[in-house]
Amino acid sequence: MVGLGLTVGPLRRPFAAGQPLLAPEDWKGMTFRVFNSPVQADAVRALGATPADLSISFIDQIKEGTLRGAELDIAQYERNGNGPEAGNVTANVVLWPKVFVLALSQKRFDALTPQQQAWVREAAAQAVKASVDAPYEEATAARTLCARGARFHDASPGQLQGLRAKLRPVLDKLAADPTSAQLLGDLQAIAVQHPGPEAPAVPASCAQGVADNGSLGPVPASTSALADGVYRRQVTHDDVAAVGGDRGDHPAGIWTLTVRRGTYEVRCRPVPGPGQVCGGTVEDRPLEVGDLRGTGKIVYFVPDAQRLSWLTGCKLPVSNTLSDHCGPDDPYRVAWAISGDELTLTTVPGSRGGNIGTWRKIA
Repeated sequence: MVGLGLTVGPLRRPFAAGQPLLAPEDWKGMTFRVFNSPVQADAVRALGATPADLSISFIDQIKEGTLRGAELDIAQYERNGNGPEAGNVTANVVLWPKVFVLALSQKRFDALTPQQQAWVREAAAQAVKASVDAPYEEATAARTLCARGARFHDASPGQLQGLRAKLRPVLDKLAADPTSAQLLGDLQAIAVQHPGPEAPAVPASCAQGVADNGSLGPVPASTSALADGVYRRQVTHDDVAAVGGDRGDHPAGIWTLTVRRGTYEVRCRPVPGPGQVCGGTVEDRPLEVGDLRGTGKIVYFVPDAQRLSWLTGCKLPVSNTLSDHCGPDDPYRVAWAISGDELTLTTVPGSRGGNIGTWRKIA
């Protein structure tokens, strides 16, 4: 083969049917599409899934239910006319870029005249330059996918760390291979200069919920078995930056979730940094209160706007735009698990993402 050039390619992310792929445990036991790459297959196995080498036919297997997810880029998924089929996109996880290799067989290249060889090389050089100079913008395609029913999700800082830990053996294997070690080192040096994940800008409504999951359904009447306690987690500005920056909801702060006799309260105290705003307020007051419903390891958070109004003086009716009105009161559900003094809440179908993360029990 005669190498002619490498062109800039799109960023490949996890696309999934059902629930989004956020944490390592979400990958366990599933079948995930890769394409003609031993390194991709190694990465998918390291994450706990089974790789399936498939081309464009992968979407049919998604529809049939024999395939759960795929590595793909936003523009290609949109161009293919797809929407909710594998429409749960982990926006701030880039598995790898897709780099296009321009090459020609040595036999064919040798059969060309010197002038023809020069034309081929010039065409390749122009293609490489065009790929570098052209704007790379995913937001338009992402908004189109949102309108079709796709949804974009962000992995938490802890989930990102878990994914990196799982993938470390794959990188170590590449680093130990003399044929790939130098290139890997060069790529990692570039990556250090750009540590933040590149997530597309999407409407807030598209960053909530789960694609093609149906409605939330009726909220159970039974009180959740989630144990009483005061749970706390801190989100720093660096954590926010690590998952793509503040999307306007000011999550940086010390969050406290109080669970008591089937009810809950969420507060947030700002931490020093830009704006020093947490949960949209500088005051240490309840941001959300309500009842906990559910069975087993699924808990429904059912906000009570009237109760919040009594506690804080926020105005009714509920509004998403008026700052002096009480906030959203839509129920949502999450999966919960307790290990020692840690409570982990993870997204499930019907969740709008509230309170997701790992909390430490302090009282």
